[in-house]
Amino acid sequence: MRYVNEIIDREVGVGTLWERALQLAVSADHPPYDAIFAALAEREGTRVVTYDQRFRLAFPDLTVSPTEFLAR
Repeated sequence: MRYVNEIIDREVGVGTLWERALQLAVSADHPPYDAIFAALAEREGTRVVTYDQRFRLAFPDLTVSPTEFLAR
């Protein structure tokens, strides 16, 4: 835990993401909890690195596998 402050450079309140996350969840028929990460990636112009294939299928433009990420 001693490196947490070096890795995390800011916090984002979930309250700022819920509306968009719910929209994404409904359109992708995916749980809202995961859609929070998709909404944040969308807002930040980045992608979520994940092994979760269901999540990747629901949000293909907002996710990338660890293998793909490391191959860049």
